[in-house]
Parts: sequence; structure tokens; C-alpha cells
Amino acid sequence: MLFNKYQYINRIQKRGYSQTCQVQDENSKTFWAKWILGIDKSSTKAKILADKLRHLQKARHSALPEIIEYGYDEEQQAFAIVFELLDSVDTLENAFTRIKNQPFINGLIELAECLNELHQKFKINHGDMHPANILVDNNGQFYLIDFGLSDITKTLSQEKDLEIFAKNFAAPEKLNRLASKGFPYQSDIYSFGKIIDWFFHTKQENLPEEQNRNLQKLLAENPNDRPNWQQVIEILKSFVFPAEKENILIAFRKGYTNDFFETLNSETPLFDISPKGGDNYLLDIIVGQFLCEGVIWVKNEYKLLFNEIKYLNILDEKIIERKTKESKKLSFNCSFTGRSSTINLTPYFQKWFEQKQKQHSLRENRKAVKKELVFYRELLEKEKEVIAKNSLRLQCYSCKVSGDEVTFNIKPNEKYSNVGIVLKHIEEGNDVNSEGFEYVVSANADRKQNKEVVEFAGKPYDWVQVTEDDKLDESERKYALKIKDCEHLKKDNIPQSGYLFENTAKKEEEKNRQLDAIRKVEKNEVQNPDLIYRLFKPDDLTISSSDYSPLETVWQKDKDNQPLVYSDNQNKAIRNSLTKSPFSIIQGPPITRMLSISF
Repeated sequence: MLFNKYQYINRIQKRGYSQTCQVQDENSKTFWAKWILGIDKSSTKAKILADKLRHLQKARHSALPEIIEYGYDEEQQAFAIVFELLDSVDTLENAFTRIKNQPFINGLIELAECLNELHQKFKINHGDMHPANILVDNNGQFYLIDFGLSDITKTLSQEKDLEIFAKNFAAPEKLNRLASKGFPYQSDIYSFGKIIDWFFHTKQENLPEEQNRNLQKLLAENPNDRPNWQQVIEILKSFVFPAEKENILIAFRKGYTNDFFETLNSETPLFDISPKGGDNYLLDIIVGQFLCEGVIWVKNEYKLLFNEIKYLNILDEKIIERKTKESKKLSFNCSFTGRSSTINLTPYFQKWFEQKQKQHSLRENRKAVKKELVFYRELLEKEKEVIAKNSLRLQCYSCKVSGDEVTFNIKPNEKYSNVGIVLKHIEEGNDVNSEGFEYVVSANADRKQNKEVVEFAGKPYDWVQVTEDDKLDESERKYALKIKDCEHLKKDNIPQSGYLFENTAKKEEEKNRQLDAIRKVEKNEVQNPDLIYRLFKPDDLTISSSDYSPLETVWQKDKDNQPLVYSDNQNKAIRNSLTKSPFSIIQGPPITRMLSISF
């Protein structure tokens, strides 16, 4: 059993440096598992691979199978990765014969956009691109797998026939040490060009002269002469095969005009699918100057049924802009006809429908989270005000230092802390768990404007009246604040008259960090938006049993001298700390002596 939570569904198959198998969790959900062979548990290779996978897990793109989890599998003695299960996929190596030219180029455009994003955001490159590392599903969606494995394994493969195949796509600088060196992404671009060349050569088709000339730019011997990913995307978009067309059956409920029908067959339509479920798919289509609302794809008839057709110029520009942004294009040329369809659009619409549902769900989640965040932001702003209001602020007219103690003679001032706040400050400073306070002494009341300030730490322990006349008003009485166990106190720099403040910079910094975190969540500048939602809506989490068995030996005892019993989460945390390397360690405020460790 993989990671004590996934059972094997079929036989493990080995190829090259890896082995694969479908696995299933206790909820009968199926995943795809891959083991990378030849990597020791505590080796540098394992750490490098884990680091790459951690970054890939953050990256979200339709061309990347989602990484569910990864780690070292003790049972197979290999590094294992669990992916989402992709339905009805095959490698490009096996599927190329049934893929037409335009869908092939459209699939590569999506891969190039993915690789460009990974390079720009995470500095991730593939390193071993060839048709066996590209998957294609029944909808024509292309996926990239096996990122960075060539950096981990000794060769491009560990199986002879696969190694020979992979080397046919490797850049010259990867095979010849004397060749001109370049950046890793430039080697991927060369491999990308070789995949295009392989596809048309294997199908015994010749590219037009201009397209072939552009292809040769990707295959330049010198890495510096190759285009970057953005330029590759533009080159691929110039690859057009107008002879390949599919017929799509259409019908109208309210009739149509000739200019609409001509526009439909002369311009590229944009499809905005609705996230609402049903027997068929509901969508809006934008084409030319028209918006077609409530179009229905009738699944069992392979037909688009048009309802209402409007001119764009009479509609709200913001609505059109949003619909255009969320719309999709078909990956092939098509002709709309009243006769019969030569293609079933259901797989395309199904994929778009699932993506739209996820977007809709995420949007609703964000609304719920933002509602919660408004409360927390207001609470933090209020806490900052309370910190400023309740912190110690006194005006002093003289001070005396004796060893590690200092006494400040306080001048009454109604603008600053009253006796109640001072006494509370002393009480908190003498608490058994208190390590005292940090203070700032400055010559004027605005310590932020005064560069010559004295900072020190100590424990307040006494507040005594200096004036002997008890008949004086409270505003006329003078007191002394005594502070002991002082550290970092530079007595020669203390002004004889000035102002004594509790240093609240660390408290304010903590609140500001929390406010900054809220800002990032509101702007969606987070690695895992789903995690943020779950944090605020824990009741929506699905219940599953722990994937960790109880600890065999527990040395800690409870009050009845029995071994402590840990919760599932505590079990998991303890086992992680014993077997895994942390990927982040965050030190808390110094006075807490706490660390936050993530695995």
C-alpha cells in the first residue's frame, strides 16, 4: 500500500527510470502513481526532486496533471508521486496518427504557454522533452509529465530503446560537452522543435516553406540563436492549416439573418459555457458583432440550438468584456451547417464546463472568505489602536541609574498614561511568565521624529509618590517609576528630561504582518486558494481517516502514568518530523521562543 493510504488497482508497470500504476484511496477515488527508481531516501537527488515537485505543486495550469502528494515509499523503496487520474490518455508517441495538424499545433501552443509561465514564475524547465513525455486525452488536451527527471537520473533514460528515442529530441549541448552552452529553457525549445519536426516527418507531410523556416529557428545549433518561449508561441500561432475543417450542425428557434450566418462561418466564435448543470450544455457565443444568448448543445443530436441573437453594440461593455475573457475557442477550424455534424463537441464542452464550475466555486469561496476577512481586518485595526492607547507613555523630568536599575521621576501630564495604566503595566511586568518590556527614551514627545533615542529592556516593579504633600491634586503630584534588570541601558545617553515610552514596535509589526496576509488573500496572492477557503470554512472539509498508524512507542506519560494518546493530526506531525525534511521554518517573536515548521 502506497503511503499507507493508496491501494494498487492494477499491476505495476516498469519503463526506463520509473514504474507506474493506478491506485485508489479509501473513498474509492482513483489516482495515478509514479515511482522514480534509483533514488535513495536521504540522498541529495531526493531533496532536489522534492523541491522541484513542491514548486510544480504550486503551479496551476491545464497542461499540468495535478500533483496530489509525493514522498519516499518505504514499500517500493523508491520516490513516489501521486497525480490526479487523467481519463483516456495516451502518449503523443502512440496517439499522433489520430491527431490532425491543427489540433496538434493548438496543443503545443498550450504546452508552450505552460512552459513559459513555469520558466517566468518558478524558473522550472523540463529537461527531457519528447513525445513519450506528452500525454493527450480524448478531448485533444495535451499534458506535460516528468519535469526535471533528467537532472536526477544519470541518462535521459535507463532503458535502451527509450534512451535512443529520447536522445533524438535532445539539444546538441545536452549530448556534446564541446557544444555551445545555453540556458536550460533553450534546450527545451530545441526539443520542442524536434517534436514538431518528428510529428510531420513521421506522418510523411511537408510543412509550407515559411512554416519550415520558422521551425528551423527553434532548431538552431547555437542556443543563443533560438527564440524565447513567447516568440515560440507567436511562431506556432502562424501555423495554420485551413484545409482541415469539421462540420457542426446548427438550428434556430427564432430564425436568423444572412449577415449573421456569414459572420458565423467567417470569424472565430468564442464559447462562454454556463456552470449550471443539466442534460445538455448551456452557453453564450460571441462571434463578430453578435452575442448569441442561451445556445444549447444537444448532446444526443450533436447540434447547437440557437435562441436569442443580439448586437454587441446595444449591450453593457463590462458584460461583453467579462464574457470574452472567460470564453474558449475550439482547437480546429469548423463550418456551421444545417446538414449534419462530423464532430462531437461534448468532450470539449465537458472539459470547459468542469473548469467553469471550479471557477464559479472558487469565486463563491472568495466571497465567503472576504466576508470573514472584513471582520478580522477591522479587529486588527482596533487592536493596533488599543496597543497605542494602552501602552506606557510618560513625561519625565529626571532619572537616576544605579547598577541595572533606573528610576524615572515622572511629571504629571493628562495627555499621557494615568496611574491605572502604570499600575497595570507594573503588574504585567511582574507576572511569573513575563520577561519584562522594551522601552524607548527620547528628548521629545514624537519619538518617530527623534533619531537620538535610547532603547533598553527591563522589568517595572514600583510606582512611588515623590511629593510628600497629600493635599495636592492628583495632577500636581509627582511620582517615580522604578525599573530593574535593565539590559542594553546606556546611561550617558539618557536625556535628563524627556519622554519614556513602551516600545510597541514588535506588537505593531505582528499586527501589520497579519494585515498584510489579509491583503494578500483578498488579492489572491496565495499559493493555494483552496486552503484559504478551508481555513475559514473547516466544516466543509470531507472526513477521512488518518493515513498514519498510531506511534508504536510513546515515552511521555499522562497524570495517571499512562502513555500519552495523540490525535491523528499529532501522530502525523510527529511522524513527519521524524522522517521528512521541512520545506519552511518560520521563527516566531523572540519572547515566545516558538517555531512554525511546515512539511
